[in-house]
Amino acid sequence: MEGEVKGKAAAMTDTVSTGRGKEEKQTLFARLFDSSQETPTPVEAEISGSIPEWLSGVFFRNGPGQYEIGEYPVNASIDGFALLNKFEISRGTVRYSSRFMQSKAYVDSIEAQRLVYHGVGTLAIPDPCKNIFQRFLADFTTENTDNCNVNFVKLDEDYFALTESTKLVKVDPSRLNVEATVDMANYVDVNTSSAHPHYGEDGDIFSMGSSYGRKTFYNIIKIPKSNEADGYLMGASILCKIPATSSLRPSYYHSFAMTKNFFVFIEQSVTLNVPKILVSKLFGWDPSQSIGFDSKRMAKLVVIRREDGAILPRIYETDPMMCLHHINAYEEDNHIVVDACCYDDGAVLKNFSLRDMRNGGAVTKSLAKRFILPLEAIITTSASSEDLVTLSGSSATASLRNDGTVRCNPEVLCDIKSEMPRINYDAFNGKKYRYFYSVGSNESQIMKVDVVTKTQKLWSDHDCFVSEPIFVPRPDSLDEDEGVVLCSIIDTREGERSYLVILDGKTFEELARATVPADVPIGLHGIFIDN
Repeated sequence: MEGEVKGKAAAMTDTVSTGRGKEEKQTLFARLFDSSQETPTPVEAEISGSIPEWLSGVFFRNGPGQYEIGEYPVNASIDGFALLNKFEISRGTVRYSSRFMQSKAYVDSIEAQRLVYHGVGTLAIPDPCKNIFQRFLADFTTENTDNCNVNFVKLDEDYFALTESTKLVKVDPSRLNVEATVDMANYVDVNTSSAHPHYGEDGDIFSMGSSYGRKTFYNIIKIPKSNEADGYLMGASILCKIPATSSLRPSYYHSFAMTKNFFVFIEQSVTLNVPKILVSKLFGWDPSQSIGFDSKRMAKLVVIRREDGAILPRIYETDPMMCLHHINAYEEDNHIVVDACCYDDGAVLKNFSLRDMRNGGAVTKSLAKRFILPLEAIITTSASSEDLVTLSGSSATASLRNDGTVRCNPEVLCDIKSEMPRINYDAFNGKKYRYFYSVGSNESQIMKVDVVTKTQKLWSDHDCFVSEPIFVPRPDSLDEDEGVVLCSIIDTREGERSYLVILDGKTFEELARATVPADVPIGLHGIFIDN
């Protein structure tokens, strides 16, 4: 299958031609975003091919799996209730199981048979037993949701499910149980929390969260390694407060980058209308209508020192853009190289709507782009202000403008659409690297990208939808791409079954697939827990 292009996708990916008619495509997408059935008792997968003997562990995934409670559907696809699911791989066999996360949001909503908590694009359904005044007060006392349906983070030896609220839900990967809930807002002054934290070399964890008020800040949060059984966030602190360009319309962000010595935050052109958010509950407005793309707002790349949280005074700018996922970042010869999947407009925001996703989703295109940020040692000694980048092998440029800002023009690393990127994280995050893996140009394609040669290897199944690919390194591997790529493949055709595909990390050839006799959700992000 290597080199082919076929088709099906994740929630925020492109819908380039797949050879399907509009009606067929809408039917398949409608099934993709149907609510799933949980499979709490593990079922054996049917194996074809050969699973490497060294591969042993749990491929643990997270994402929305139920899109309505009773007669009330969620408005935004991202607001679906979390369905934890896992593939247990051992001695050449695979077992699959799944369970709806028993969060307070889920349990309360099931009991009330209505949506109890607000989401990204969904308002809670008022309690019919309350009068108008009580409903009005309830709108301003509803707590942050613990429907953590996006990603995971490992704190000490435990795993927590994440979303972009301040809640973290401790889950047991072996039984898919909820064990505890902690609130970041009880430890640091933030109103949101990123679902894509970074791990430091010494065990510290770094995340981001915004604090809204008269002055809005994007905060870098440091969570030190802790051995206390109940003190996961006890030492959490704000390392840096990045002031928003506009407190009334701050930037939305989903991730950030980290190198050996720096953080890089992109204040992008997607903005949150804070006044509108504040009154949306009162007037019953869809909260996602408060998110918009400002085509006149340049994106800023802010550099922060990891050592002390100091913001470098130099301002880096690029054309208006949106970024959901960073790929990697590293330092080289007094430059910071930042790779990210970037959108040139806000069309992808339309994919928040469950209705639109069930109709096939908006046509969007995110490209893997490389920004190169020259540091002061380069800027102050350069003979030309027009071409500050001295690194070879890249067409990315940076120029010094009269107002002292540096204008960055990125290089496109791959002209095929890229989203949900993953790398060999443990060995290469924050370091110079060569490969990343991602969802490709249509809903059915995953790819391996060589950022040095700018070439790609493709795998696809045109009858299916692919999810985020995860790279698992071979134990004691010497090469960056020595290992396997795991990807959950969703088949929505009548009578067909979804499967886990295992690809060779080097050749990208299919080694094995494990076909599952159960409902498998498309999901968002996941991790591999090595046995």
